[in-house]
Amino acid sequence: MSDRTPTAYDALPMAYGRFFIRNAGSDVLLTQSYNKAFEKLFGLDESSITKNQSLESLSARRNIDLGPLVAFIRRNPERDISEQLTLHFKAEEGTIINTCTLHAWIDTENFLHVFFQDEISRLLQLFEEPPKEVPVSPKNHAEHQHYDAPAENQPCSYIYAAPFGTFVTDEKGRYLDVNPAACELTGYTAEELLQMRITDVISTANADEALAFHRQLTQTGKLTGEFLLLRKNGSSIWCQLSAVKLSEDRFLGFQSDISRQKQAETELKRERRILAEIVDGTKAGTWRWNLETGDSMVNDRWGSILGYESGEITHLTLDGWLAFLHPEDTERTMKSLDKVIQGELDIYECEVRMKHKLGHWIWIYDRGSVTEFSPDGNPLMISGIQLDITARKEAKQKLEKSERRFRILFDNHTAVKLIIDPDTGQIVDANKAASAYYGWSHEALTNMRINDINTLSDKDIKSQLNNAATHLESNYQFKHRKADGSIRDVEVYSSIIQLEDKKLIHSIIHDNTARFEAELKLKREQKFNAALLESAQDGIVACDEKGNLKLFNKVARSWHQSDPDNSASAGWSNSYGLFDGEGKKQLTEQDIPLVRAFRGERFISVPITIKTKGLPTRLVAASGSPFTDEHGKKLGAVVIMRDVTEQRQLESQVSLQLAALKSAANAIAITDRDGNLEWINPAWEKLTGYAEQEVLSQNPRILKSGQQKKEYYTLLWETILAGKTWKGEIVNRRKDGSLYNEYQTITPLKNKEGKITHFIAIKEDITAQKEFEKKLLAQNETLKRIAWHQSHVVRRPVANIMGLIDLIEEEKNITENQLSAIEYLKEEILKLDEIVRKIVREANHITSGKFDIDVKKNHD
Repeated sequence: MSDRTPTAYDALPMAYGRFFIRNAGSDVLLTQSYNKAFEKLFGLDESSITKNQSLESLSARRNIDLGPLVAFIRRNPERDISEQLTLHFKAEEGTIINTCTLHAWIDTENFLHVFFQDEISRLLQLFEEPPKEVPVSPKNHAEHQHYDAPAENQPCSYIYAAPFGTFVTDEKGRYLDVNPAACELTGYTAEELLQMRITDVISTANADEALAFHRQLTQTGKLTGEFLLLRKNGSSIWCQLSAVKLSEDRFLGFQSDISRQKQAETELKRERRILAEIVDGTKAGTWRWNLETGDSMVNDRWGSILGYESGEITHLTLDGWLAFLHPEDTERTMKSLDKVIQGELDIYECEVRMKHKLGHWIWIYDRGSVTEFSPDGNPLMISGIQLDITARKEAKQKLEKSERRFRILFDNHTAVKLIIDPDTGQIVDANKAASAYYGWSHEALTNMRINDINTLSDKDIKSQLNNAATHLESNYQFKHRKADGSIRDVEVYSSIIQLEDKKLIHSIIHDNTARFEAELKLKREQKFNAALLESAQDGIVACDEKGNLKLFNKVARSWHQSDPDNSASAGWSNSYGLFDGEGKKQLTEQDIPLVRAFRGERFISVPITIKTKGLPTRLVAASGSPFTDEHGKKLGAVVIMRDVTEQRQLESQVSLQLAALKSAANAIAITDRDGNLEWINPAWEKLTGYAEQEVLSQNPRILKSGQQKKEYYTLLWETILAGKTWKGEIVNRRKDGSLYNEYQTITPLKNKEGKITHFIAIKEDITAQKEFEKKLLAQNETLKRIAWHQSHVVRRPVANIMGLIDLIEEEKNITENQLSAIEYLKEEILKLDEIVRKIVREANHITSGKFDIDVKKNHD
């Protein structure tokens, strides 16, 4: 019996062993903690070899390559770490005959725990012979005893920390304890699992097996099986479940993820099936060469490839086989075979020419390897296949010819071309045009990556390369950097090519800087035109080549309170309230300006009325025409509508004012700022004798009589150019040469900015008035003379009479009657004097000029 310590892992069908690591990993010694499966795997149940086993001695016992395990120990000086490893089982001569998977875990106390994932029954099938005995150093044995662990009848701390699921259940399958690996495997927390049964995480597809598993476990005390485990997130994985009965109501279980193993088994079965199908489907010839006898056995397909009937060739000697080989291929083939026999190569592989029964040569792919060895490790048998690759070789030759042709076309093409490795971005090749375009030599370009040229980030370039590598053809817009530092806009056409079994990107680069600049300019112009349309003060509408309404600018949208509806013209009149210029009759379809323009008419300022609900009626002047491309093809029509509502109202007002001016009795003239006549009314024509057509654009100086001095006109112009109104009398000459007097008022006219633009002159003929004034002046002279006469002739006798009366009153003998008469006489004389005085005063008033002043006031 062995000296091992019983462990809770004895129930596991997988091998488990515990090692102690010392000397920084140079020594790894097996402790007495390992289970029965481990004991059986390495033959440790024989008492003579159960102690003091190192990792190296165990490796030697089973020819297991433990290199990955040793590397795991050395690269993880920090402990409490686990990893899944793949180990190789080798035959005596070193050939790998199979693999197995194990979990390795180093705990915090420097112990290495090894769990083989495969069941012991499968592992033992991998070996044809029992484990070899390997001597153990007594020194190692003595040192080893110090590190043995105590006996374990219950799971210990390193079981709880094991990298695979460990759990304890009661007799009804309820979880009583779980380790973190079990939680990670199922996706549930420990608290959640402790509220569940083990059957809750078994797929319903295996529910019956799970119940049977539980019954058998209760009866036998241990069991192992494979089940589909349901995880919390809804996914499922294949698990190997092992359990052992600890007591009447306690069971210890172990579960590990065998999804990879299941997948590997499925893949192995698939590969074997595929291999059989390939051999059968490709009709490969097979051969086995016995190196001791030199004879070869071949199948019928081997012979049929060379044109022989079934059964004609079944065995060949080495010389017979060499007779089929082309002389130029014999030496190369034998050297390759010799390297396989000597162990320098694992696989023999050659493409050779062999003679067909009909005498011509065909290409054969020949492949094989050593499949049997003698007990002393020497190769006995080489097995292989051969395939007819004549068609492939001919295709390859055509491809090589095509590649040579491609090379010529590539190098000499005027277009810029690059060949790029999609995996690295390396520029594999560049043609002459590329060197000339970018400014780098061919050598420099092929030492660069596309990242050195493309201005995108490395991440974006990688994404674009991946995209190009997955599409047969693709088109891109990039910015490329040239050797002189300039940046150019380029369009890149990429396609996938195969060169020497490598998938590459073939890129053709076109410099589109000029085109892009033109497109950018066009976009700017389009944007400008669109802004121009939107900012226009006129309403603009347009239709396309089919006559469908397509465009309203901002003004048109505000007039119609809508956007164009892409409709045909039949409903436009109703939809947009279109009437004739009088606003009384709704337009027919044929009278709509845009319809007329679409028919090919060209017109200017056609009046129409727009009536939109909720808005004032609008009178517009519509001008329209069709528009075409450079070849004369009609593209549509456009109508520009100007709002003339206020203009018409102003015109009406101006017409009324003009009529009033024309009918005025006074002569009226309008001149420009320089005094040139622009308009006169009929009264002006009548006053001057000139007709309108005679004087327009002439200066009023044609009326000059010469009776006013130069200073008179200077003062006039200074007054009106200062923006003031001038008033005054002037003598002018009519067309017939006669003179006339006029009273003239000249008023400056100003624009919105306050600048004088015109003058308006109103003339009144005062010739008759002047004649009347002359007569009055003559009468004044007469009155003056009368007043003088009255003052001197009439009043003197009155004064004499008054003197006589004063003398009479001084007389003493005057009676009362006489005195009364004298008083009466004095009163009458005073009345006469007052009448004379009044006559003189009136005469003086008339002759003093008061009459002339009143006449002037009448002019004002």
